[in-house]
Amino acid sequence: MADETSGQPGAAPSQQPPVQTFSHEYVKELRQESAGYRLRASEAEKKANEAAEASKKAADEAAERVKKSEEAAQARIIRAEIKAHAIKAGIVDVDGLAMADLSKLTLNDKGDVVGAEEAIDALRKAKPYLFAKTTSSSGKPGEGQPPTRGDPKQKRATEMTAEEYQAFKRSKGLK
Repeated sequence: MADETSGQPGAAPSQQPPVQTFSHEYVKELRQESAGYRLRASEAEKKANEAAEASKKAADEAAERVKKSEEAAQARIIRAEIKAHAIKAGIVDVDGLAMADLSKLTLNDKGDVVGAEEAIDALRKAKPYLFAKTTSSSGKPGEGQPPTRGDPKQKRATEMTAEEYQAFKRSKGLK
């Protein structure tokens, strides 16, 4: 028997849903509503992106401040440790450390300064007058001492021998 709707023998009757149509005003209203949702979604996405960028920028700035603070703290620790090593080595004036090469000094994982002894030794070799007199095998007087100012303390006449006293008077132009 032939299908009455399709006109072909043996074909199943077609079951198409009835076509629904909406009014032009209703479709226009739905499109406006959808456009509003899309606009709000794009604004929300834009705000989220701005917030993410601001958050990343703040995190980067905070990390930079932390890094600078850590570097400053390490520099303070290194300066304090090098002063301690210099005082232990017998430095006369701590301001003399400005002449030392501190660029090679670092902190290890335990917080100890690496290279402090070498820096102090190099400074001692380059500027020995910055350090207190140490026992020297050469026996030269004043070695390792800062330069002296003026004359050494003069003896009193009562402490001089007769020859020393006569030599002193001649040097001053006295009889």
